[in-house]
Amino acid sequence: MDKNDRIRQQLNELSDFMNELLDRYRWQFILSISLILGILLPFVVELVSLNPAWRFGLFLLVVNGFWSAWVGKLIKPLPYNGIWLFAWPVCFLIGNWLFYPKYSYIFALVYLGISYMVYGKESPVK
Repeated sequence: MDKNDRIRQQLNELSDFMNELLDRYRWQFILSISLILGILLPFVVELVSLNPAWRFGLFLLVVNGFWSAWVGKLIKPLPYNGIWLFAWPVCFLIGNWLFYPKYSYIFALVYLGISYMVYGKESPVK
């Protein structure tokens, strides 16, 4: 076995381990990242007084949009997965109420829509 094969094998083992962890602690992972992005990130952004254009473009559109899509993909195997669609938008609403301008409440509906579209597009769990 050459060096590249050993590296591939180690990466496959690491990937299997990470998938096993995600399968075991999926809802905890979703909830903790949602709390970090929904409440802690707006607090940090407010602390460093980031330009509103950067806050809107980078965090509200890009980072939170990607997280919304990933939540839609991650919740498919969870029991009561329809309820988990609301975890991220609710965390965002709490952080938004505390730190962001009121016009950004609408993003909770946008994030819910993104998560729902990706959730619906995923194939059913067998």
